[in-house]
Amino acid sequence: MTTKASVDFLGTLAGLVVAVLIMRMVLRMSEFSAVRGDISLLIGVRLLGALARYGIIVGYYGGRGDALRYHAAGVLLRQDALRGDWSEWVYVGGTHSLELANAVIGAPAFGSIVGEFFIFSALGFAGLALCAAALRRSAPKLP
Repeated sequence: MTTKASVDFLGTLAGLVVAVLIMRMVLRMSEFSAVRGDISLLIGVRLLGALARYGIIVGYYGGRGDALRYHAAGVLLRQDALRGDWSEWVYVGGTHSLELANAVIGAPAFGSIVGEFFIFSALGFAGLALCAAALRRSAPKLP
């Protein structure tokens, strides 16, 4: 029998694993071979920042935040999809697109909001790294 705490732990762990896998892909890019150690440190800081973000939303703001609403909507969308009801997945627009993204990206975290924060943080980091790599490739003479 699983409890809510164990599911949250497993989801957080799964989210962390997915985040680490995403960030490992960034580290393997040739553009960053000279600064892998620095990037590894930044990855750790980024993941700690995801934990801090969760703590601030829950502790300081008392659970009032858009991230929690998008998370709750994403959980409901995933549950609907598992039952075969895809009716809410048809409309993509406005803030509903964020709920859909939360449903898809949060799936590996098994409904754990902390796990989702890890995954979203890793994707944000990967996006920044890919932009830096694209700039480096487009202007190779820049320092």
